[in-house]
Amino acid sequence: EELRAQKEEIATINEQLEQKVRERTKKLQKAYRDLLNLNYELDSFIYRAAHDIRGPITTIMGLCNLALLEKDPNKCHEYLVILDKFSKNTQHTLNRIVSVNDIKNNPIKPSRFKLSELQNAVLGQLASNPNKNKVIISFDFDPDQTIYSDFYLLQLIVHNLVDNTIRFRTTDPNITATSNISIKIEETGYRITVTDNGTGIEEQIRDKIFDMFFRGSEYSSGSGLGLYISRIAAKKLGGDIELVSTEPGHTVFQTFHPFLKEKEKVEVPEKKLIIINSSKSSF
Repeated sequence: EELRAQKEEIATINEQLEQKVRERTKKLQKAYRDLLNLNYELDSFIYRAAHDIRGPITTIMGLCNLALLEKDPNKCHEYLVILDKFSKNTQHTLNRIVSVNDIKNNPIKPSRFKLSELQNAVLGQLASNPNKNKVIISFDFDPDQTIYSDFYLLQLIVHNLVDNTIRFRTTDPNITATSNISIKIEETGYRITVTDNGTGIEEQIRDKIFDMFFRGSEYSSGSGLGLYISRIAAKKLGGDIELVSTEPGHTVFQTFHPFLKEKEKVEVPEKKLIIINSSKSSF
């Protein structure tokens, strides 16, 4: 009986060890897959970023050479206008690349703020968009409602989603282009919904729209990073973003973020300045 009990105990221990080995093997396999995906993403990022910057810079250099050879002031002015456009596009791409780096490498910096502050920040960012006035942007939330989150990341998410609605607004002259941003406070977090009546998203590309550098249309002039940035920022905040529906003239993106826990304030005792008299000096 004693031998039988020891044998059963050894069998139980072996089973537990095998289970631990299986669990660790599964974790190692996942880590390996994540590493492969990370390396692939890094290679793609470097290649596409270099490509998207090299093109405009080459154009700028060519225009500079033409402007230097041109004697007609009017022609030179035309070249300067084109140079300004390409310079801004390049700056926009660089800002997007910097945003990706900030999201992935910087820690979350939560703070409490009103939704009206978020609204003003998003509208301020969109002010430089030449097509902003072609879309009626509306907000559906209590502007005095406060939330505790990372303001920078949340601003990136909302701005990129709204910027996407402007880029792919309806081309029908008989329809007024609209974009609505709704923020609803729920029991465990808050849900952001962005709805537009734009051109919609084709079925065959819906699973690619969040990929890095993916452009939804051959006519798109963007960097292909907007929705990718929104997703990694949402995941950084513990949530995610998804395409809820896309019917003709009706596209809905939705993202849910759980509430972040506020750190308890620790009262630091007031330090008193102690002055020590000395014949040479005082501190």
